[in-house]
Amino acid sequence: MIRVLQVFGRMDRGGSETLMMEIYRNIDRKKIQFDFLVHTNEKCAYDEEILSLGGRIIRAPRYNIFNHFFYIKILKNIFQKNENNWKIVHNHYYTISSLIFKVLKDKNIKYIVHSHNASVGYNITGLIRSLMVKDIKNCDCIKFACSKKAGEFLFKDKSFFLFNNSIDVKKFIFDPMLRNKLRKELNLEGKIVIGHVGSIFYPKNHSFLIDIFYEFQKLKKDSILILVGKGDMERRIRRKVKNLNLEKKVIFLGVRNDVNRILNSFDIFVFPSLYEGLGIVLVESQANGLKSIVSDRITKEVRITELVDFLPLEMGAEYWAKYILNSLDYERKDRIDELTKAGYDVLENTRWLEKFYEELITKK
Repeated sequence: MIRVLQVFGRMDRGGSETLMMEIYRNIDRKKIQFDFLVHTNEKCAYDEEILSLGGRIIRAPRYNIFNHFFYIKILKNIFQKNENNWKIVHNHYYTISSLIFKVLKDKNIKYIVHSHNASVGYNITGLIRSLMVKDIKNCDCIKFACSKKAGEFLFKDKSFFLFNNSIDVKKFIFDPMLRNKLRKELNLEGKIVIGHVGSIFYPKNHSFLIDIFYEFQKLKKDSILILVGKGDMERRIRRKVKNLNLEKKVIFLGVRNDVNRILNSFDIFVFPSLYEGLGIVLVESQANGLKSIVSDRITKEVRITELVDFLPLEMGAEYWAKYILNSLDYERKDRIDELTKAGYDVLENTRWLEKFYEELITKK
């Protein structure tokens, strides 16, 4: 059996985490087994499922510049204890890519760095991250990216494998009966429902999303905004919702394990991110036949169907609101055939990755 160590910050229901869990469920676990190195002591959404599938969870502290030497020491101890267990390390936590490379360089372990982002952000944290990852392009490792833009961001002019942010497309078939049921359960009947799915943290740009909805509800009083996800900016976003007197119009659903069902209740999907690698939820929304209005800072590769429209953030909330209003009249039907043809079916990509892992360890 090949044991592969998957490296993440934490195993909650984010895009890349959900992708790897879909792969984990579908991979031949008699041949390939996953373990997970996470950087938190808190229990995460996927912990129990990982253990039930035969994986192990190894914990390390979250890296920062003040615990650099302590963190390196812990990494070395982890890999010394498991050098004979792991044949491959597949790292999705890009800010520590170079640190892991330095620890692994003398070990007989294949190393994959997987880029899921197209930016480090525009603040002091982003500056620190950019310094941490500037050398990874020259590391002797296997390079993966979820999009051309994400690959060029992390690896510059170096070659990389494009691995699509794929989904189990059949789970996202549009279901009109389920839509009616959910809208009744959530008291959404007769409402225009704007939806968003994503962790409530800086890159997702929730503050601007609230501004958009504030302008939109001036145009359509019978409108509701549904937010799926949690994150470190949730308290600030809730405070903004309260200050704008939108508490009865914005529904926080928290972390959900049924996003494929919830999408059916939306009328339109709005995604004004500051940056994304690709945005797996936009693959899901298209599979569900949902019109999506997204930031033009997201790679154009995410437009698999004609359902995705790009808008500049600089146009402002009022412009976005009017554009959304004019985009509500469209035919709602699933697009799973188009997504499968474009290479976004997780079952096909799981078979590809399975073969890639097997060939990687036999390669001299």
